[in-house]
Formats: sequence, C-alpha cells, structure tokens
Amino acid sequence: MAFDKPDTDTIYDRVIEPTLKEHSIKAVRVDRIEHNDDIDDKILEQLRECSFVLADLTYARPSVYFEAGYAQRRVNVIYTVRKDHFRPKDDDEFGNFRVHFDLQMKNIIGGKDASDKSFPKRLSRRLRYVIRPLLKGQERLEQNRKDALQFSALSPHDRLRAIRETITATLARYSTLRAKNDRRLPGSWEGYRLSNGKIFCVSFFLLPENTKQAWASIAYRWSQLPGEISQSQLPMERLVREAEKTKRRLVPKIAIVHDIFICADAAISRSSVSSRFPSYAYHRQHRWFFGKDYVRIHWRLGGLFSTVRLHVLDKIASTSELQRDIRARLAAIGAAKES
Repeated sequence: MAFDKPDTDTIYDRVIEPTLKEHSIKAVRVDRIEHNDDIDDKILEQLRECSFVLADLTYARPSVYFEAGYAQRRVNVIYTVRKDHFRPKDDDEFGNFRVHFDLQMKNIIGGKDASDKSFPKRLSRRLRYVIRPLLKGQERLEQNRKDALQFSALSPHDRLRAIRETITATLARYSTLRAKNDRRLPGSWEGYRLSNGKIFCVSFFLLPENTKQAWASIAYRWSQLPGEISQSQLPMERLVREAEKTKRRLVPKIAIVHDIFICADAAISRSSVSSRFPSYAYHRQHRWFFGKDYVRIHWRLGGLFSTVRLHVLDKIASTSELQRDIRARLAAIGAAKES
C-alpha cells in the first residue's frame, strides 16, 4: 500500500489491521518492522514467506502493482482501494487516482474511508474465504505430523503390518482392479482389468528389507504373472476371437501395461534399483522406472511385448501419506477407477 499517506495509514490502523487480528492473522508492513536489510530485498523475502497478500491500490503506486503481481504467482492476493478510484477523473492526467486496466476485472473491495462500515464487513468475508483452505492445509500438516510420530514409534514388525493393512484398504476402493493378496509371496497384491484394448496389471510388493534375497523373490514373482493372466483373470476367449477375426496369431491392438509397486519402510536409492534392473530406464517427470518385457499370454495368441513401469514407494513416513501416494499414482497411470 501507499505509505505515509494520512488516509491510507488511518484505514490500515483503524480497519485493516484490527480486522486481520479478529481472524488471528498477523499483519506485516515492511515499514513497521525492524530490519537491517535492503528494503526491496526485505519486501520480496516477506512476499515469499507470507500466506497471502493484501494489496491496496489507492494512489496507484507502481511498487504495489509489482509486488502484488510478484506475490500472485504463489499466493492469493486480496485487493482493496478507495472507492473514488473505480472511475477515471478528468483532471487525473497520470492515472494516479484510478485502478489500472490490468486489474479492473479483479473483485476489488472498495471503501470510502475509515468510517465506512461496509468495508470491514466485506474484508472480513473475503478473509474467511481466503484463509479457509489455508486453515485446512494447516490441519492436514498437523495431522500428518501426528501420523508420522505414531508411525515412527511402532516397531519394525508393526510398521510393516501397518503398511500391509494400508495397501489392502486402499486397493479395496478400486473395484476394477479386483486386487487380492497373494499367499505364495506374503506382502504382494495383484489386480487386472481390460480397457480400450489394453491389459492393465497392477502388482504391489512389500519389501521387508533391502536385501538381494527379498529383491530376488519379487523379481521371480512378477516373472510368473503373465502366465497367470492367461488362466482366469482376463476374458481370454474374447482375445482369441479377436485374433481369429484378424487371422493373425498376435493381436496388434492388445497391449499389456504392467505397473509394479515396491513399498518399503526403508530408503531405496535409485542407483540400487538401476543396478538390479539395468534394462529399466528412469523417467524423472513421472518418478518411475520403465522397460519392455516379452511375455506369452496364451497359446493361440503367442507372445506380446508388455510395457513395465516400476514404482518405488520408499521412506514411508506414515500410513496416511502412503495412502495418498498410492491413490495419486493409480490416478496418474489410469489403471484403476475408484468405486
């Protein structure tokens, strides 16, 4: 806002700051805090650290416009202005008493002066709207902190059990996957579905410890999956009929997309995964490893190249975090629809 102006300072002291305090919001004006920095650097530092910004456009200060634009990249900005700035004035040659064109479409809160009783009411309503998601975010952070403390207090055995129960409960929400716990390899879950000519396979493996033996068990287990797919999980007769229609042994339109999730309490480095699976490349944007495998899915269909995506969910801090991560990954790969 414009500093050292009697009217703007008065409305700040009598209306804006008291209204903010009513909502337990700490107001920071750079001209009223003690510091030993360059004032421009201090302003940018405060804009980077704040939860939201209130920008008063009265007197059309260029610095206010710049700072509001800088802040709006990452936080909400509430705009206020003296009411007479909504309409241009004939004697205002330089446009210092009007809201400039780029911000005229904003929902700006106007006030006549410090005695305008409607101004604090409108400001209060806008504050409630803006801080509601911030308060929810704080609640989530606090809950995440509590969940992490509770999870870290568990024994290694109980943490693995909590992870196993979370995976089971999360996958139960996805009816299209029909996930089931595999008794032959404790800590593995599998699901299949056919969609748009693609076979989606999703497998979850719980890695109790980062050892060669544990990784070997997982590698052997998913090497057995293609043969099992052809037995009962998918409508193979339908695929055979499509193959016969095209009079080909292979069906070009059918592709297997296999997503493998490795869940671990401990940290698993990217280099560790790359050394065990050198044929898999890491996709930085999606945070998964991917490769190609040749599999035989049916004696009449022959073999197909399947796309394999390997997801590593390690350093699990809490079950709630794991649940959100699983649901986000399943949504990202499009292999499941929540029921």
